[in-house]
Amino acid sequence: MADHNVPKKEALEILGIIKKLHVLLSKEHTKRFKDQELTMPQMIILHFLISEEQPIRMSTIAKHLEVTCPAVTHMIDALEKKKCVKREQSKADRRVIFITLSDKGRMMVSIMQTLVGQIIEQTLENFSLDDRTVIRRFYETLSTLSEKGLKA
Repeated sequence: MADHNVPKKEALEILGIIKKLHVLLSKEHTKRFKDQELTMPQMIILHFLISEEQPIRMSTIAKHLEVTCPAVTHMIDALEKKKCVKREQSKADRRVIFITLSDKGRMMVSIMQTLVGQIIEQTLENFSLDDRTVIRRFYETLSTLSEKGLKA
């Protein structure tokens, strides 16, 4: 039977690896997307909007990003100037603003998905089939655990 008790030292080492990987992937992401002139938070907003497939309240975007509404307003202002999103005021409550993707925003998401796919393919080419299977299982398990809620 597998030992499920993870020593603190091992957990900290894994956390360090995850942080390093996050920084490296963020740098690569920024380098590849510089032509799109979008920040990482703006890209996250576009992905969130396309995944929801309906107009989203500004406050919902703020909760998703775990930032304030004024911060989201600033990001949406920039995306609107780039014609990636549209604002719609609620007819029922004028204080409520809904955000939708424009055609250009959908195109940007498509470009981003293609580029991210290329990054993943190029990275995975460095691994054997067995290693890729382990990586896939790891991320499937991590995703399942995340959906259930990690125990503190």
